[in-house]
Amino acid sequence: MSGLVWALLAVVLVIAIVVLLRSLCGGEVPTGDTGKEPQIMREIVRMHALTNTASGTAAELRVAAELARCGIRVADPYWGDDEVDLLILWMAVESLVPIPVQVKAVQFGVETNQPPPATRAIQGLKKRYVERQPALCLAMYRLDTDDIWFIHGAARIRQVYDAQYNASMARAGAGRRKINYADIEDGSDIRIDLTRVADAEFDRQWKVDKRNAMWLSQRIGGLSNELTLAGLNVQAILEAMWTPPNEDDEGPGDDDGAMEVIDLGTDPQ
Repeated sequence: MSGLVWALLAVVLVIAIVVLLRSLCGGEVPTGDTGKEPQIMREIVRMHALTNTASGTAAELRVAAELARCGIRVADPYWGDDEVDLLILWMAVESLVPIPVQVKAVQFGVETNQPPPATRAIQGLKKRYVERQPALCLAMYRLDTDDIWFIHGAARIRQVYDAQYNASMARAGAGRRKINYADIEDGSDIRIDLTRVADAEFDRQWKVDKRNAMWLSQRIGGLSNELTLAGLNVQAILEAMWTPPNEDDEGPGDDDGAMEVIDLGTDPQ
């Protein structure tokens, strides 16, 4: 056979191998072989723009699934406020520790006529939630990359915000700057940013390693130990989750946490 025929056969073989790898890797092709763990090259994904409700539902389901996948017991509370989206039930050495989770969705790769922004800030994480609940965790889910970031504990949520505030104040120019945490009103949002392009340091600290089930377990277990050492028992943690009546300005007929008391000791006859 001629050299040209052999060359064509070689090209066909290479294409067949690439197609096979893509099918086995779910559209992802390992690139580079430097003796280290192979890097993954993801396709750019374009997503339909979802409503806040739809994206929030997707995020809660995805985060709950990841927790369950790691062997962590998680419940979906059905009370009428937005303060707790998921509830982790962590078995410590001597007691069961309930750990509340606020889940936020971020959309970057949606189909619009405008280029995606460099950063997007989460919405709806009220300062009063962070101040009232020392056990509160924050899970952020990015729909177009299927990535989750998990910040365990209210103190660390504030730590992340303070770091982003300091970075915004250090930037030159007249770009958007964050508000000092102390100046944020209790009913206003703690707007933590996610970047469209990977932030190596932020990812190193907070991005869930989906290949290692211990990543989440170690952080949640560590938070449980911190809460115990701080003297916070189960009752104190649960009471911190309770939204005071009318705090969220709910309308008539909404569940404001109050219970109707019915006297069953009197015979209506």
